[in-house]
Amino acid sequence: GALATHRLLFSSWLPEAPYRVAIGTTLLYAVICFALFPLYRSWRGRGLLREMMVLSLACGGVFALFAVHAFVVQFGQQVSRLWIGLWFATSLATLLVSRTMVRGVLNHLRSEGVDVQRVVVVGLRHPVVKIHNYLSRNPWVGMQLVGYFSSDYDLSVADHPQKLQCLGAGTPESLIDYLNNNEVEQVWISLPLGERDHIKQLLQQMDRYPIQVRLIPDLFDFGMLNQSGDQIGNVPVINLRQGGVDRNTYFVVAKALQDKLVALAALAMLWPLMLAIAVGVKLSSPGPVFFRQRRHGLGGREFYMYKFRSMRVQQEPSDVVV
Repeated sequence: GALATHRLLFSSWLPEAPYRVAIGTTLLYAVICFALFPLYRSWRGRGLLREMMVLSLACGGVFALFAVHAFVVQFGQQVSRLWIGLWFATSLATLLVSRTMVRGVLNHLRSEGVDVQRVVVVGLRHPVVKIHNYLSRNPWVGMQLVGYFSSDYDLSVADHPQKLQCLGAGTPESLIDYLNNNEVEQVWISLPLGERDHIKQLLQQMDRYPIQVRLIPDLFDFGMLNQSGDQIGNVPVINLRQGGVDRNTYFVVAKALQDKLVALAALAMLWPLMLAIAVGVKLSSPGPVFFRQRRHGLGGREFYMYKFRSMRVQQEPSDVVV
């Protein structure tokens, strides 16, 4: 991208010394940023949009590091800013297009049965069934769940998915015997976290096998849809519910300013519409124009929420806080 842009702007494929230094510096920062961002991970089973976002962030990091470097060493006066901008833009576009094309080719090959990873799972629970249904509908992912090893926590027979056979009891001996006689790329463990000793035994038995092992926790019982992983110190944690922003950070100030500025701008632009809505609410049914409700905000503090009334007035317990 750098050479092509240099040829386009200066009609030469051979850049001068300052441009060569810029290219070398950027390549160094690219190695750092592409390693820090999970760009060279396996993207099997992950969405294309997420891959494009990570790639864009990595390229943005390279550009930011180069910009800081150029500012510190006063390098910006020796190379064309137009060349730098076009170089980064064309490089990002080329990477996005090339990765999209490679992803399309890989998806097609995997749909045809090429590069398909065989997976076995210990325990048949709701997350496994959900993943099995997803893989059955999307063969381009390139994963085949060939069977499961039973456990005491499996679903009832009526809930078992079709085309998923039981390979035996979920003991370390049964699993190792199967791995010795079959080609398997991944082993998934779907057991309750209380089965710690059982999980450790399975992991110890699989130490000498070069296969990927994944733990699939069953979090559906908590009724949460947006769990995320985190780490505090060296201890992994799972976020079951996201609370408000941290009161000790600048995000509180930023959010407060944003709320007030956006609210003022919305009132300035939408007051005629709001006035018409207020008149319509007042004429449609008896009662106040606004509905007021007590709610919990940041830090558990109570506040009153107002909105246009959309239903008829009814008595609500005064001590209820949402």
